[in-house]
Amino acid sequence: MPFHAVIKPRFGDSVSVMTDQSGRPALFVDIGAGTLVSVQVDDEPGSRELAVLFAQNLSRSALRFAELCEADMHDAEGGRAS
Repeated sequence: MPFHAVIKPRFGDSVSVMTDQSGRPALFVDIGAGTLVSVQVDDEPGSRELAVLFAQNLSRSALRFAELCEADMHDAEGGRAS
């Protein structure tokens, strides 16, 4: 069964990179109310390479999302009456 999550950022939400108990890198997204999403690396062959590709794609997509949000924010501000 597919899992679909909608995240609407709020003040206090955070993203961090840490290491797990085995010293492997892990990405954590804390979206409040006790909800934590983590992206972790396991010991399967190729897992680190897949994690690199995933993180690079996530990074590019997150930057693009930020650019679009910023442009939308400026468009909304430009349309306001002063």
